[in-house]
Amino acid sequence: MATDPAPFLSTIVGTSAGLVAIVGGLLVARFVSLDSDQRGNRKILIAASERLASARQRAADARRNLVAWHATAFFNSSVTATIGQGNSDLDVLKRLADWSFGDAELRPFVTEVVEEFARAREALADRISASDDEWDTFRRITPDLPEIRWPHIWKEATRSRSALGVEFGGDPVDLSLKPQHALA
Repeated sequence: MATDPAPFLSTIVGTSAGLVAIVGGLLVARFVSLDSDQRGNRKILIAASERLASARQRAADARRNLVAWHATAFFNSSVTATIGQGNSDLDVLKRLADWSFGDAELRPFVTEVVEEFARAREALADRISASDDEWDTFRRITPDLPEIRWPHIWKEATRSRSALGVEFGGDPVDLSLKPQHALA
């Protein structure tokens, strides 16, 4: 007598379906886990990239500040006097003071100092006849001076000759302590 294979086939189909469901569930769970890990890793990578960009920016800022600090020390009285006399050759200036960076870093500062001398001479041309000792007094009693980025350059501009009125044209100004409206 032949037995009916239907219960056997039904059991195999049910068992196979259960195995497919279990394997499929495990695969879906693994894919979800991988996707979650990938999203988490992407967030970590973005955060690390932002920290790296921030660190690079801070390093660049620190380098600029270091170069600016060295530039301030570089422009001592002999260097500023030389620039004030019209010589802005980098090789000549580097012989007068120590510069541990390249010419590319020094050139913008020299240009700025030359421009500051020009601004100082233009602003002071018709206003002052002062010696080195009188610059601070003049600056204090003259509030309408333009922005002074390099104060020692302005002082050197007044010192470069005892009477700026002679050097820059115009009549010298008496710097005795007068009210501010008397100088205008």
